[in-house]
Amino acid sequence: MGRKSKKAQRRRVAKQTSVAFPNKLPFQASKPVAENATKQATHEPATPLADGAWSTGLRTKYMMLGKAEWWWLFDDALAQIAQRLQRENFVILDGFLDQSMSVELHEELVRAYKAGKLPETRHSMVGCPRMQPGALAGGQAGTSLTYRMNAVRGDHVAWFDGKEEACQWHVLPKYLQRMDTLVSELAALVPNLARTGALRSNAMATCYPGNGAHYVRHCDNTSTIQNGRRLTALFYANPLWTPGHGGELRMFAPQPADLEENERVYVPLADIPPTLGRAVLFFADERCPHEVLPASMMRFAVTVWYFDEEEKLAANKLKNDAARAEADAARTRREMEKFKAKYGEAPEILGQRQEENEVPEVDSDDGEPPSLLHGAATLRNHQISTQRKVQD
Repeated sequence: MGRKSKKAQRRRVAKQTSVAFPNKLPFQASKPVAENATKQATHEPATPLADGAWSTGLRTKYMMLGKAEWWWLFDDALAQIAQRLQRENFVILDGFLDQSMSVELHEELVRAYKAGKLPETRHSMVGCPRMQPGALAGGQAGTSLTYRMNAVRGDHVAWFDGKEEACQWHVLPKYLQRMDTLVSELAALVPNLARTGALRSNAMATCYPGNGAHYVRHCDNTSTIQNGRRLTALFYANPLWTPGHGGELRMFAPQPADLEENERVYVPLADIPPTLGRAVLFFADERCPHEVLPASMMRFAVTVWYFDEEEKLAANKLKNDAARAEADAARTRREMEKFKAKYGEAPEILGQRQEENEVPEVDSDDGEPPSLLHGAATLRNHQISTQRKVQD
């Protein structure tokens, strides 16, 4: 079979898979947002809104046992979370933090965002990292050419480990501890997460400031980039969100890794509203292309990435590889030209990304490259795992 016929066959398979896949998802359509209403008016199918209603019974059960705060940590819940993640490539967890903690985290993020907009002499958070417009590209090791383009990515971000005294955190470190614990438990149940139990990035706090700010469709890792990201974990802290505010996370059907971009067929699977207390886990590679729809109001989230240890260490070894850096930069320049032609906006060139703000590196004792172990112990050492001992 010739090369062209093989590509044609892959395209047919991609189309068949993409169209059939949404029928397997038990999502129920809700009231459409403005974009969905536009699609209906033009006879295009609306993308269903997705939520975490599947866990209602579990959350009710553990509320009656006085353990609603930890519903996701019990064995029956973990089994269902793992099953859904493996079957659908993403899973929605409503009530991951209770309402009071979620609102307090929202207040912390708002405070950090506002402090970044003021001179340090006019607020009490001197030394807290400032949220800045998000950067694009960076290459395999995260240290290659980067740029900004508001038409592509409109959020403001900063990286935190939750220990910055100047930021006056209270809930953020608690959230990170809980998410670390959840992922460490899932690593024992999901084969694709087997090497992610102790590796993650710092927390990326994001604010989409409204006025249509969005992030175009992308994957957090690909078979071409191989930056080590295996699982993306999001948490939404938006107490006043309503459907008209936008900012939903749109998930697309998985893409075959060997297809060229111009051969791929992107079919929307679900729009996930960024409601208060909601966490979303999804695979960072081509299994989960996604975008953030335009937001008309401020939209806050916290994102962390859990790394595949082998892939991340391999990427780090290429930080000083000139040939790889040039290949990454060449790909980034082509990407910038494509977006410039599409959106009519010139990119702002930033140069090299300072990845130390993203991933803490811990020097190992045996002379090997930095291990990227987060903190002084593996995630399974968190004491909140003991909550699982209370079973029905």
